[in-house]
Amino acid sequence: MRFIIGVLIGWAITAGAARAGELKAGAAKVEITPPTGYAMWGYGSRHDQPSEGVLDALHARALVLAAGSEKIAIVSLDLGRPPTRQSTAAIRARIKGAGIEHVFLVASHTHHGPVLELDDWPDAKQSYVRQLEQKLADLILEADKALKPARLGVASKEVPLNRNRHSKRDDKPVDRELLVLRLEAADGKARALKVPDSMHKVQDQYLEAITLLKDASAEMAKVETDSKIEHLVTAQNMSYTASEDLLKVEDVLWPGEHKPN
Repeated sequence: MRFIIGVLIGWAITAGAARAGELKAGAAKVEITPPTGYAMWGYGSRHDQPSEGVLDALHARALVLAAGSEKIAIVSLDLGRPPTRQSTAAIRARIKGAGIEHVFLVASHTHHGPVLELDDWPDAKQSYVRQLEQKLADLILEADKALKPARLGVASKEVPLNRNRHSKRDDKPVDRELLVLRLEAADGKARALKVPDSMHKVQDQYLEAITLLKDASAEMAKVETDSKIEHLVTAQNMSYTASEDLLKVEDVLWPGEHKPN
């Protein structure tokens, strides 16, 4: 994330967007859910098992920035990985006529998305991967058509919400910095970041739920010490309450939309 924001700022300055009013931004969104039965990505034990249904739709969101004659597109994907090099090249070719020379395709790394290495399903003539290429190209072009004067803002804050589960070192390296990019129109309204009016109301509820989950983990650890089943029951009740609170927060932040996995 730091790399992408650094590139954006450097690109904007280089392109001559340092003066207010020269930067433009446009955004668009499209559903990219594959047909049921498509092989699912991630988890080696799954063996690319076909999907059995849809719980939440998958989406792609595009942001196009323009400064002078230079344009850059950033596309976030509800996928396990970005499209292959072949697909990326096809997308670049389709949008080149709009003057968009720079493209970032960024996946959320969800394990509930499709395998992208298959280009012959459901058949070679109408494969999901080829359709995805067309959808993403059209999405970027739609965002490009929505370009309007905008302002760019960046902020960061240290948060304790991530962990390193791979390193075997005692001092496991962890990046605690949360970077946020906000683009707003000339009138101050958000263009690429939607923050609900009730955001401040759920922030405390979210933090309380996270704290409750942490306490539940500590309660579980007590079971290993004295083997009392009461600790397990208490931890289960804590986890249930925290999960219910997090679901309420999700309903406020993403009403009727796909929730992050």
